[in-house]
This record gives sequence, structure tokens and C-alpha cells, in this order.
Amino acid sequence: MSSIAREEGWQSVSTTWASRLIPGSARLRGAAPIDTPKVAEGRAAQFFHRLRQRWARGAHTICDAIVPNPVLLERQSRARLAIAADFAIITTAWALVALVNHESHYAGSFESGRPFLVAAARFAGLAMLTAALITLLGHSEGIYQQQPWSRRRSWFLWAKSVGWGVLITAFASRSSGWITLAWGWFVAAGALSWLGICAREQLEARFRVHEYASRPLNVLIVGAGHQGRALQSYLGSHPELGRVVRGFLGDRRDFGVLGSVRDLAKVARAEFADEVIVTSSREAVANDPQFVDRIVSEARGHSLDVWVVPDLSSLGTGCGRIERWGEVPVVAVHRETLPYAKLALKRWMDAAISVSGLIAAAPLLGVIAMLIAIDSGWPIFYRAKRIGRKGRHFDCLKFRTMVMGADQAREALRAKNERQGPCFKIADDPRVTRIGRMLRRYSLDELPQLWNVLCGEMSLVGPRPHPPDDFARYELAHFRRLDVLPGITGLWQVKARENPSFETNLALDLEYIERWTLGLDCRILWQTLGVVLRGTGT
Repeated sequence: MSSIAREEGWQSVSTTWASRLIPGSARLRGAAPIDTPKVAEGRAAQFFHRLRQRWARGAHTICDAIVPNPVLLERQSRARLAIAADFAIITTAWALVALVNHESHYAGSFESGRPFLVAAARFAGLAMLTAALITLLGHSEGIYQQQPWSRRRSWFLWAKSVGWGVLITAFASRSSGWITLAWGWFVAAGALSWLGICAREQLEARFRVHEYASRPLNVLIVGAGHQGRALQSYLGSHPELGRVVRGFLGDRRDFGVLGSVRDLAKVARAEFADEVIVTSSREAVANDPQFVDRIVSEARGHSLDVWVVPDLSSLGTGCGRIERWGEVPVVAVHRETLPYAKLALKRWMDAAISVSGLIAAAPLLGVIAMLIAIDSGWPIFYRAKRIGRKGRHFDCLKFRTMVMGADQAREALRAKNERQGPCFKIADDPRVTRIGRMLRRYSLDELPQLWNVLCGEMSLVGPRPHPPDDFARYELAHFRRLDVLPGITGLWQVKARENPSFETNLALDLEYIERWTLGLDCRILWQTLGVVLRGTGT
């Protein structure tokens, strides 16, 4: 194959419709806020804007210089939480030992005549120093790295770290005369610390498996050879890694191969891929020395995480951290930065508001249910099949506003559709009941969706979920709006609710995802309140 043909074959298809969307990614890249006016700002506004930028940069630099920052960790926020939890567990274990020791044999544990508070303060200092030492030893063993340690291996590493920490602390305290505890009390404190840390790890492992089961990472493997198949088998048998292999990319048509390497963008978009793993292929590299570089460059351009299974004989000493998944070594050459802390705050805000809303609106929900029962009978609720994040199906709860059998009559009314694109909407829908028309006008029929928000199937703010028949009419570019949780309200509802164009809807949804912030969510919720009170729903 000539170099010109190879260059043409590797030409990227499109970087707009195929890219994976990450909430707030455009804002992280320095994009302008949605409501930023296009007119020139005054000198005072420009001065304060520059001042805020300098302050933000300075605060970030000072924070990095002062606050401890665990290195070589896949998820630093999770590692910090684990370190803090272990520190608290060890300190608590030593406090319990001190309390039992004081109650059983106070005179033999502390110098007689010395106040208990002074001795307790000394013991608290010793406990915190021991906790810091043990966590540092654990970090040096690599325990806080996101590796699939076996339970026996993890317990052994923690036993070694706790043992050395207690031994150093005991020798230091007894030789200095700071605290003269018997050796048995040090052993008891170490055993309690080890048991507490092992219990924390087990709880975290169960939580991680549950979390990954509900939100796994979709993986594409480049290369369907021995290494690729071994990776698929290993990831399938280790759910704690949170990865699901969607298929392979390769030139040979084989089982599980979804397309050639040149189809990376299309396949990644269609499979909602989060990661690409490139297995080494001496044959491909021999034919094209830039083979891996081109794959990595295209995957990074579409905001995909990239892992490479290296040819270890060609790697130098500065290749970075290598992880081993089963028998296959992999190197992380690129990882997308996700705003985990902000997304967690968004989830907590969704849960808090949905619980408060359901409790506060309980009387109203009862009145609406009674009116629906009187007007058109049962059932009160309508479980609408909807397409959520990553194309997953869920039941979207709503108050029933249409007659029974409305779904079956939908295709017959498709010719009267007033929306452009795959969405369906008509103003004077004959299927809507009398009470349903009033509920729709003020969007009261969507109040039960607070339960979907509480269950994690929806968010308060996000793209509106579409039914399966509308989803079946999606083009590949439309799949980008499914990279995040759907919402009860969104940017389209407050900016262009009456606009029938699906492309306008899609553009506003993508703009919201790329420039997402918690402040934008709050602003949309406030504007939604005004839209609802005006009664503009249909």
C-alpha cells in the first residue's frame, strides 16, 4: 500500500459528530460561557476579569504546592478519600486501645499523678503519627493505585505496612519515654487498625462493583489477535475493573470485529465507547510505522481514553506506569480528565432536590391523582419507555395525560407531526384528556419524574429523553446527546421551547453538555420556574 493511499485511508471522518462529550469539557478548554455578551466590556470589567484569572491561577498553584498530591493514581479523588478513611480508622483504633488501657490499668499505663488529659493528648499525637506512617507505607506499596489486587495480596500488603508502622512507633515511643505502653497494647492497636482497613477495603470493593455495574466503561480493542482476545476474557471475568468490551477493530473479518481501524470514529460513536485499547501488532507497525500514533491521535481527538499494549522490547525506561491485566501489560498514554467532584455534587443536588420536592409536593400529587381517576379512570401513572444515557432503556414516570391506547395511535398521527426531525409533537393532540391538557400546560404531568431523578435514571437538568421509536430515527450524529443523563428540564426548554427544529434542540443540548457547570444548572432551574408559571406547555 502506498503512503498516499495510506494517508487517505487514515483521514479522519468527522470530529464534530463522533466525539465523546464530557460535561463541562468546553469550559475546561477555555470556551466562553453561554450568556457571555458579544459587545466589548468596559475597562473596569476587563480589569476585574484579569484579576479573577490571576487569582484562580495563583490559588491553583499554591494548592498544588502545599496540599499533598498522591502520584501515579488513576483517580486521585478516590485515593484521597481512601487515605483519609484509613487515617481515621487507625486513629480511632488507637483511641480505643488508649481508653481500654486507661480503664483497666491507668497507673501502669501513664505516670502516676499526671492528669489524664495530658496523657490523652500525648496518645492522640502518637496515634496520628502512626496513622500517617502506616498510610505512607501503604502508598509506597502501591495499595492505593487502581489495580485489581487480590484480597489475599491486599491483606498481606496492609499487614506488612501496619506491622512496620507499629514497630517503628513502639520503638520510638518507648526509647524516648514519651509513652510507656506495654508491647501488648501496641500489638492490639495494630491488629484493630489492620482489621478496620481490611473492612473498609471490602466495603469499597462492593461499592465499586455496584457502581461499575450501573455505569461501566465501554471499551473497543484494536486488534483481534491473541492479546486482544486475552484482554476481552480478562476484563469479562473481572467486573471490579468496570469495563465492558463492545468489540474489536481489525482488517480481518472475525467474530466480534465491528469494523476496520479506519472506522474507529463511527464504531466508537455507535457503541458509546469510552476507551480504546490498542494491542501491539508487529505486522501492522512494520507496514506503517505511524500505525499506533495515528490511532492514538484520532482517539484523543474524539475525547476517548487510550490504552496501549506495548511491545516491551521497544520501550525505554521513561515509558511511564505499566499495569498488568492478567498476562497482558498495558500503558496509559492518554486519559481524559473528568470533573468527578463536580459530577458528584450534581448528583447530590439532584437527590436532595428530588427528595425535598417529592415530600413538599405530596399533597399536590394526591390531588392530581384523584382528578385523573375521576376524569379518565385508571391507571394514574404512565410508564413511558425512554432512551437514557449511553442508549440504555428506562421507564420514565409521568401522570397519564392521554387516553388508553395512545401509543398505538401514534403512528397514525405521524403525518401531522409539527416537529422537524425524529421527534413527534402536535399541538391539538386528540389523544390528550381534559385534565391532561391542564397538566401539560403547567408541566405538572412531569412531577413523578423526580422519582427517576432519585433513582439515578435522570437528572434535574439535561437533554430530554426520547422514546424508542424516535430513537430509531436518530442519525449517528444525534447519539452525542446520549453521553449524559437525560433531564426533566434543559437549555432547550428555557431557550427555544416553541422551536420545532430538532437540529436547534440538538445544538442546545450539545452546547449544554460541553459548557456544563453547576451554576448553569442552577440558572436553568430558575428559568424553568418562570417558564412553568407562564403556562406555555402543550
